[in-house]
Amino acid sequence: MLRLVWLAIGRFVVWYVAAATASDNAPAPAPAQLPHWSYAEGEGPAQWAELSSKYSLCGEGLSQSPINLVENSGTNSVGDEKAINRRIGFQYSASPLRIVRQSSISDVLNSGHTIQINPGGESMLDLDGEHFRLVQFHFHAPSEHTLDGRRFQMEMHAVHQSPSGELAVVGVFIQSGVAHPTIGQLWAHIPENEGMVDHHENVEIKPGALLPAKISLFRYSGSLTTPPCNENVRWIVIAEPIELSEEQIETFKKFYPKNNRPLQPLNGRKMNLTRVDRLPGD
Repeated sequence: MLRLVWLAIGRFVVWYVAAATASDNAPAPAPAQLPHWSYAEGEGPAQWAELSSKYSLCGEGLSQSPINLVENSGTNSVGDEKAINRRIGFQYSASPLRIVRQSSISDVLNSGHTIQINPGGESMLDLDGEHFRLVQFHFHAPSEHTLDGRRFQMEMHAVHQSPSGELAVVGVFIQSGVAHPTIGQLWAHIPENEGMVDHHENVEIKPGALLPAKISLFRYSGSLTTPPCNENVRWIVIAEPIELSEEQIETFKKFYPKNNRPLQPLNGRKMNLTRVDRLPGD
């Protein structure tokens, strides 16, 4: 079944693509020379910049993430005419499941203490005419970003990379509600031990199913939320949450009860809020 999502400012077309493809995209190995970090006191967010000079941006950066997203603010630009030609498209394909239980990750494409999924296929994000491949997605509890000061129970980050190495991350808030079937598939295959990688050719996942049906999104320039806290990351955070059952949320929290970085200063950055209208039949 094909679903293609186009999001355009001014005129918005939303489409989803789900096509069966299969390939194995293993994450790059973590550099051995980088020190261990965590969310615990002593080597947690407050100490990240002190653990290594390569983590200096975690303390000195001026465009750090996460931030509080404010819907009604003078820093927002809603329907900016200059943004008419901007577009965001999700072309997410179904793929076999490859799931990683990570302990401490230094690779800039990975995300610390979390459950990480490395999808096969060629799921793509079309952002302002540039193509970014979906490299991995992972989870935080509680949410890292907040919306008008509200912190959600969890947040998913879908990490994309362009051919030139630029990063774009899509954030999706998660709140308690009905059970999510795709999350049910994922949680059923969480490796028991940290650092394990499990590959399941017979389990097909559709990353597009983890996006909400209705989409309003914030855009801003930020950073990775884990060491080395590299900046110039293009952030797209969807305002509408998806739902997981309380049991599904608690399952994740049994592994990682608190793996979120504190909010970072805005430092004059502007965020752009785009409301997307679904066309009939989408």
